[in-house]
Amino acid sequence: MRGASSWRLPATSSLPTPVSSRLTLASWGWAIRRPPPMSGPTMRDRPRGRVRRWSAAWVVLALVLGGCAPPEDEAITIGVLPWAEVRATAELWAFLLQAEGFEAELRQIDTTSPGGIVRTGEVTVVAGLYAQLADGEIDLWTGAWLPQTHAPQLVEHGRDVEVLGTWYEGARLTWAVPASSDLTSIADLAGRGEELGGEIVGVEPGSGHVRISRDEVLPAYGLEDEYTLSTGSTGAMLAALDRAVALDRPLVVTLWEPHPAYGRYDLRNLEDPLGALGEEERIEVVVRDGFVADHPEIATWLAAFELEEAELASLQVALEDAAPGEERGAVADWVAEHRGLVDGWLGR
Repeated sequence: MRGASSWRLPATSSLPTPVSSRLTLASWGWAIRRPPPMSGPTMRDRPRGRVRRWSAAWVVLALVLGGCAPPEDEAITIGVLPWAEVRATAELWAFLLQAEGFEAELRQIDTTSPGGIVRTGEVTVVAGLYAQLADGEIDLWTGAWLPQTHAPQLVEHGRDVEVLGTWYEGARLTWAVPASSDLTSIADLAGRGEELGGEIVGVEPGSGHVRISRDEVLPAYGLEDEYTLSTGSTGAMLAALDRAVALDRPLVVTLWEPHPAYGRYDLRNLEDPLGALGEEERIEVVVRDGFVADHPEIATWLAAFELEEAELASLQVALEDAAPGEERGAVADWVAEHRGLVDGWLGR
């Protein structure tokens, strides 16, 4: 099971000085972290920056000790951001939890909540989500990109969140263009700013992709004076991409894999010879502190959750094709077609 590995972040006081401004976990090494003893310091007494990853064995132990019945009148709140893989898996788990007799709800993150505003005045959806997760306002979310993209948020809120396991491997950040473009590498963008309107079309301000594209990619290729990284929303980025493809116009967008746009359009990822976008990542399930103790059975299911590329793509397509208000039916059909896979998560 991919969710069975264990790791932790070091305390912030002992973090090594990074070679570049990108904060990564890969250079910090891996270590087994066992659940805290019944006595001694609480998690709030421990240094910031420590993230707990529960192994399957410890989740099962919590299940045995804690029982299986859900707390009465307590809904499981799943955080949602406007990203295809997050929406798809949030809808999936809301359906499964309700089907298993739990009350579950989706919550679109309010980016103006405490922690959602950065000093520049930009709204950052990722900071807002992790702040609400750490405060217990939401119970879980399925979109943590590690070891790079969401490392800063896990360092900040590490004592108040728990990483249950990996559900997707091989995710990566990309810059993409319509396949009709003659651009093949990020390095090719130098001197082409006028043709491209001096713009790289980004997504939500404060997202990990925007941070890495702005702070790592543009400087690495010497493009910061020629291009502006625009920010807005994933929907606006996809609308711009749709227009560019339809009109056969040049455009560079910040994208990522997995994403259904690769099935909808003929796209090319720009090569990144300097590795500024980083290596492949994992997408993880993260829960609030105390969730495993409160809901050990659900934690066991989430720790076993995993999808391959084709399985995720079919779920995303099913939701995209569903009429407004028909998402639950689309998920139900997908679950029926993948019953064996789902039963494996639920231990059947």
